[in-house]
Amino acid sequence: MTEATVTDGTIALRNLEAQIEGLQPEAALCRAPVDERVRLIDLLALRGSILGTIADYERAQELADRLVHGAITAAPAFFARAQTRALFHRFADALEDLEVAERLGADADVVNRERAAVFQGLGRYEEAFAIREEAAHRSPSFESLGALTTLHAERGDTERAVRLHAESVRRYRGISPLPLATLNFQLGVMWMREGDFDRARDQLTAARRYVAAYVPAQGHLAEVEAELGDAESAVELIALHPQAFADHAADFWLGAGAEPEKALRLAHMNFAIRKTPRARALLSRAVAVCEGASA
Repeated sequence: MTEATVTDGTIALRNLEAQIEGLQPEAALCRAPVDERVRLIDLLALRGSILGTIADYERAQELADRLVHGAITAAPAFFARAQTRALFHRFADALEDLEVAERLGADADVVNRERAAVFQGLGRYEEAFAIREEAAHRSPSFESLGALTTLHAERGDTERAVRLHAESVRRYRGISPLPLATLNFQLGVMWMREGDFDRARDQLTAARRYVAAYVPAQGHLAEVEAELGDAESAVELIALHPQAFADHAADFWLGAGAEPEKALRLAHMNFAIRKTPRARALLSRAVAVCEGASA
């Protein structure tokens, strides 16, 4: 499939940084209009997803909470907070905020699209499909078809996901590489789940061609290279941003890398940053492997 012609990924990230820096001062003082603060929240969440920076997610959530408290009748404030809550898997809270946003006059189609994302996060796939298929049928676009692509990818319907991906890219009219990289990344994760590491590498490499600094893509690509027997490439990828994907690095050193002490250090780092059940389980596994090796 031919890749779209878009802005260089490094330039796109610089533009993103400039937009964030331009909006930060007024937002910090709560003087910016609601729409500008919502824009800043969206941009921080986007940067967080590309660079793997939890701090951006946390800042976005903080701004969204402050925005709701200062604009309790503004639908965009509740919609923005719903999105940030979903980032941290607070799905029930996100659905409540979406209901409030809709009551306050938010566009029903926009709210439903976000509901579909929350339903997908909850594993309520039939409800997510109902919304996303209707949206794609009514208005086939990169956004609607791309959202449906990610849903089929998560369900393991690889054939349908690949077809939808091709069609969504064909309809892309933007110049930013970030949405395209994100979609390639999702397909890469799909192929990893399927155990098809060659295709996973193709998609993750494509994501990095769009945006070389796409940190989650680097982390997953390191896992793929390790699975394919290229440990040297995996180490180089992990070394670029060890903190951002300490979990992937720890998995690597527990497995193909065969250095459990290094894995333990990274697992501790990962747990200090995230403190999620997965991070706790990874740390416990690293501790067990290290104890077993010393015994």
